[in-house]
Amino acid sequence: MLARRGGMRPVLSALLLGAAPMLAVVTAFADVLAPVTGLFSQKALDEAKREAAAPELARLESLAQEEGESLEWMNFLVKQMWPGITEYAENMIRSYEPMIKASLPIPGANIRFKTCSIGKQPIRFGPIRHRAA
Repeated sequence: MLARRGGMRPVLSALLLGAAPMLAVVTAFADVLAPVTGLFSQKALDEAKREAAAPELARLESLAQEEGESLEWMNFLVKQMWPGITEYAENMIRSYEPMIKASLPIPGANIRFKTCSIGKQPIRFGPIRHRAA
């Protein structure tokens, strides 16, 4: 069929005069034509992500300066470790009982801690505010 209409010459000329320049233009102006073609370069995608995140990042930075940086991560860890912390503190306090008994002026006095607790609720750490030194 190609042989009847002039062979490969019209096909090659159509490619060279039509498709190849169009491909070069689309490649060269990919970011400009991206809304039309729907094809975005990785550089354009990264830049769009940065632009989209910039207002939220600025808001978080100003919030941290005004109210301080949150320590919720630390509060979470302390809450998880609190039973162990209270047990350790109770053992430390009870380890002083013999020393207290020995230092009393009355020989044979029996002193012991009936209850010993640092509380059931864990301590909480508040926000940290940044200040210039």
